[in-house]
Amino acid sequence: MKNVVCFFLSLFLTASFAHAQTHNGSTDALLMMLQETQSRLEATTAEIETMRFEFEKLKKELEKINADTSLRLKEVEEKLSQTTTRTAAVEEVIFKAQEEQKKAEQQRIQEEKLEKQKKAAAEKAEKERKEKLKASYGAKKPQALYDEALALLNKKNYQKSQEAFKAFLELHPKNGLAGNAQYWLGESYYAQGKYDLAAIAFADGYKNYQTGTKAPDLLFKLGMTLSRLKKKNEACVAFDSFEKQYPKVSGAMKKQLAAETKKLSCK
Repeated sequence: MKNVVCFFLSLFLTASFAHAQTHNGSTDALLMMLQETQSRLEATTAEIETMRFEFEKLKKELEKINADTSLRLKEVEEKLSQTTTRTAAVEEVIFKAQEEQKKAEQQRIQEEKLEKQKKAAAEKAEKERKEKLKASYGAKKPQALYDEALALLNKKNYQKSQEAFKAFLELHPKNGLAGNAQYWLGESYYAQGKYDLAAIAFADGYKNYQTGTKAPDLLFKLGMTLSRLKKKNEACVAFDSFEKQYPKVSGAMKKQLAAETKKLSCK
């Protein structure tokens, strides 16, 4: 830029010198013009320096702005990267949850299917059992079936007697001998030492046939069975109920009751 200024300055001086020689022919006039030109040159140089300073200042400011912008862009990129990472993590969690939900739904459907199959199989088995029961015992009269079951029990053929008593109770639940059949079913289990099954049979008999002739025997034998199962409190409750409900039982049964309650130390 200084070369350009000097070039224009030399042109200006040459023209000024020619003009001074032509019009004035005076050295003083030339000096004055040189001084004026020098002053203008100095002013122009100062302006140029000022412009250069402002340019450098503006350049630095632009560099600072550019650096700040780059930093902020980097921060934005980092935050965007973090956001993307979080979004990916959230999407992964959602995907896994959806997969677990699908598995749970598939398992539920499979369990429902299996449950239906089990139910259908159980219903089929029950139907076949009833058909077999009816085929085996349905043609027999109640008294004949009862006598057959009792005879099997007396012969200690417990399994066959139990099948016959169960068939009687299922085919003739309201017959007058139903309470007796329930009692002897319990006795068959008791004789085998199957006290848990005996207790169920005696309890069901007492609950369903309280007005029957075998009701006292059912309740008393229930107490004895509970005693064999080491259920002292329950047995004592059964004996206490027996004593209160059936005060007019035979002397032999009262004697047996006293022996059982004494053995258990019932209050």
